[in-house]
Amino acid sequence: MSSFNKLLNISPLPDGKNYVLRAKLVFYIGDDSDSSTDKVVVKKGFVTDGASCPKIIASLGFTRWGRHGTPSVIHDLCYWTQDRTRKEADDIFLQGMVVMGVNRFKRWVIYRNLRMFGGLAWKNNAKLKAKHGEGLKYIDLASFKDSTASEIEAAFKKSRIKKYLKK
Repeated sequence: MSSFNKLLNISPLPDGKNYVLRAKLVFYIGDDSDSSTDKVVVKKGFVTDGASCPKIIASLGFTRWGRHGTPSVIHDLCYWTQDRTRKEADDIFLQGMVVMGVNRFKRWVIYRNLRMFGGLAWKNNAKLKAKHGEGLKYIDLASFKDSTASEIEAAFKKSRIKKYLKK
């Protein structure tokens, strides 16, 4: 069964909508995660907004974070790097939700919405990445020992991503 290497470790950014990964996160894909070579690795410093969802879905009680939060970070990276197909990225997210114990109905609603509406985010990410490079979605936390809130805020202020985040 697929598995994550550890619990999600994130901190909010000053914009109040995005978060930065404080430690590397790995999702091992496949039936035997001990020997799986297929994996998604999200490096420390990656910026994510959690599970984005249309307002109508949010009004039904679906939030950005919950049991689906950790898989949403993996999904955000897959949509950013686009080194897999969009369908593969969505399927990995679905597998991650199974691993995290998201109930079947909630998985179905989230997955169906991704398949119907995720194309816009996919295209927007491709444009941003082509124009600004892979590093746009990362904040450099390597020089900080503990990544305290003030260190994260300082790194955020220096980052290029700050001006591209939704207000």
